[in-house]
Amino acid sequence: MARSLRLRQGCIEQVKLAIRRNGFPSQRALAEDAGLSLATVSNFLTGKPVDHASFVVLCDRLVLNCEEIAQLDDAVRLDEKAEARIANKRQDWGEALDVSLFYGRTEELTTLEQWIVTDRCRVVTVLGMGGIGKTAISAKVAAQVQHEFEYVIWRNLRNAPLLETLSCDLVAFMSDFQETSAEIGRLIDYVRSKRCLLILDNMETILEAGEAGQFCSDYEGYGELLRVMGETAHSSCIILTSREKPAIIGASEGDKLSVRSLRLRGSPEAAHALLTATGLMGDETQKQQLCDRYGHNPLAVKIVATAIRDLFDGEIGKFLPEDTFVFNGIRRLLDQQFERLSPLEKSIMYWLAINREGTAIAELQSDLVPTVPRGKVLEALEGLWGRSLIEKAAPTPLAKQSGLYTQQFVVMEYVTELLIELFYEEIATEEPGLLLSHALMKATAKDNVRASQIRLILEPIIHRLHATFKSQKNIEDKLQRILVKFQKESSALSGYGAGNIINLLSQSKINLANYDFSHLTIKQADLRQVNLAGVNFQNTAFAKSVFAETLSSVWSVAFSPDGKLLATGDVDGLIRLWQVADGQQLLTLKGHTGWVWAVTFSADGNTLASGSNDSSVRLWDIAEGYCIGALQGHTSGVWSVSFSPDGNTLVSSSQDSSIRLWDVSHHNCLRVLHGHTGGVWAVTFSPDGKTLASGSNDASVRLWDVAEGDCIRALYGHSSGVSSLAWSPDGLTLASGSNDSSVWLWNVLQDSCLKVLDGHIGGVWAVAWSPDGLTLASGSADQTIRLWDVAEGHCRQVLHSHTSWVRSVAWSPDGLTLASGSQDETVKLWDAKTGECLKTLRAERLYEGMNITGAGGLTEAQKATLRAFGTVED
Repeated sequence: MARSLRLRQGCIEQVKLAIRRNGFPSQRALAEDAGLSLATVSNFLTGKPVDHASFVVLCDRLVLNCEEIAQLDDAVRLDEKAEARIANKRQDWGEALDVSLFYGRTEELTTLEQWIVTDRCRVVTVLGMGGIGKTAISAKVAAQVQHEFEYVIWRNLRNAPLLETLSCDLVAFMSDFQETSAEIGRLIDYVRSKRCLLILDNMETILEAGEAGQFCSDYEGYGELLRVMGETAHSSCIILTSREKPAIIGASEGDKLSVRSLRLRGSPEAAHALLTATGLMGDETQKQQLCDRYGHNPLAVKIVATAIRDLFDGEIGKFLPEDTFVFNGIRRLLDQQFERLSPLEKSIMYWLAINREGTAIAELQSDLVPTVPRGKVLEALEGLWGRSLIEKAAPTPLAKQSGLYTQQFVVMEYVTELLIELFYEEIATEEPGLLLSHALMKATAKDNVRASQIRLILEPIIHRLHATFKSQKNIEDKLQRILVKFQKESSALSGYGAGNIINLLSQSKINLANYDFSHLTIKQADLRQVNLAGVNFQNTAFAKSVFAETLSSVWSVAFSPDGKLLATGDVDGLIRLWQVADGQQLLTLKGHTGWVWAVTFSADGNTLASGSNDSSVRLWDIAEGYCIGALQGHTSGVWSVSFSPDGNTLVSSSQDSSIRLWDVSHHNCLRVLHGHTGGVWAVTFSPDGKTLASGSNDASVRLWDVAEGDCIRALYGHSSGVSSLAWSPDGLTLASGSNDSSVWLWNVLQDSCLKVLDGHIGGVWAVAWSPDGLTLASGSADQTIRLWDVAEGHCRQVLHSHTSWVRSVAWSPDGLTLASGSQDETVKLWDAKTGECLKTLRAERLYEGMNITGAGGLTEAQKATLRAFGTVED
């Protein structure tokens, strides 16, 4: 049982004199120097019992030998082993870092001390990428636990000493220079017979490049040393630091075993402290952004801080907008690790950088060309994980998928730069290699990811080609020669080469009309906006390539609050985001399994809500392009959705005759409103958020108190179902459109009808107020849109162009543009003043005369779409 010692009252004052004599200004200073808690030091100085080891180290710090302690109080004596520990302590700190200034890592230090002191682990490995702080934390924990050991020895393996050389050195030290044997067995004998803390820094130096975790030739003895130290009983501990995990450690470690590993991630405290110490100028947000970019890697932050001081006058705000994040020091750091990778490990690193987000093992295996067995992929991932070059990605909110791998931001930037350089050199020399085995972009990726791939990989390559070869014609000729080479070489038929050439040509705005891509594999080619008129794809094998799609009947449209985006929902269950300025489709949101009846943006524009025939309401993150919540509760199709003005609440109405209020943050139903006797087509918040209006197939309009959930009043007048509602901007007037072909304007304060707007000859499916409140737009089954002067109550303009029912209308925030969606599979943008149709959003006939005879990899649905766009097939 461990002894517990204490100072008697009579000697406490003499000990305090010793504290002052040794230059400790406070109890805290003594605690920090001794590596003990403040509570332990306080107990020691007030005569309370402390554990034997703490008592010994405190006596040592105060330069109190056994005689002095005995003179202070005869009742306090140390056993012979403790006396020897104080009088004859053996320490050789070699090249250990000075850790008198050390920031953060509290949790990791606690874990390491627990493993070494309490759990008495025999081998502890500290892993992490270069510069992350492995050496520093090992030095710090060694200083904190040194009193637990008879010998403390630090050795740096940077110069790769043979084990025999190291053994000779260590045996000499632990034998008080009485023996200098180079036999590994003698070293093991000494380490096992004495309580020794041995730190071996930079073990990756003696590990084989390209073979993760394997020791270099002539260094296998280190593996035997680690095996014996981990498997046999003894009281010593070896701490290893390494950028990659030795295989013998991976085979021996376990949470409850005496061999354990600690993987270091970035340290926010250390990174922030380094920024403060360098005196860079910037607010806390800018400093946080800078630390985040470099994964809180202390060395990387230190390197970039120097660059900011030298190149940007020390101002973080000037540096952050720059596109270059990998400086020479950081590049050299990563070069060292990348050069050690096997070809398969490098390939996976390339794909993780291309994919730009968390990637599942199955997707990585599918990406690799040529095909690699799953077991080999797992081995390579294990090697990269052991080298701290990859990390687990957070699961997506929609899929909740685990087992996704990605890279730290700075690592991804480094690999991306490397990819750009390698792709460029292959195109410039017309010697494709990586161009065949890796995609420049993935046509099947999410829209936002594909946009990043184009901006960060494809466009920089094109810019470099233009800078070197000057003209577009020179670039086209070079790409055509590479394409001919692909057609002559059978090895090119299964790779990404032809798809990469198509993507390069299309992004370079080179017309592909009449090109010949016959007898090739076209993989990951984005053909949605490419004019392929007359292009020969005869006997081509398509794989993971994407073609334009026809736009299905549009049931709902909504402008974003800034007016830059337009959201549409269609009968295929898809939500599309369009860029209003040029009519380009930016994003397709997939998740609903039924018609999307309604879409609406939150007030801040960050979230989109949708209601569908599949009975669900979904919330979408616009920036990331994924579903952040599926709200379930309705038992039939959801026909309408509306955000409260503060964005905290969402209301939905359904064919099941109910109205539901939802908490947007927690995705739970707050309240269910019943009262209508038919399906509720429309529901919307008043501008002040206090009142709800709902329109139903029961031909009534109801007003609801949001806070209480009570129906305030019911408005009657329509002779058929109420299919659309809209509040005036001032909240005093409510417009309702009905299947009876009329639009009614209601004074909500007096429960009276102000005006009935007649003119449509079909049901009114949509109504919308202009932002200034002077004009009301209505869309009808009669294929027209009418603009009404609200004050006069007459129609001032009729917009004709749609060839089927108009299901939805929406005003842009500035009131200058009106959007309409129709069952004719088009969305139209109108000039609200002139009534001119500015744009029609629909798929064009991009593939007129394109030959797909004998082409493989196309579904029947794709072929039908291509035929609709003019494709020919003999």
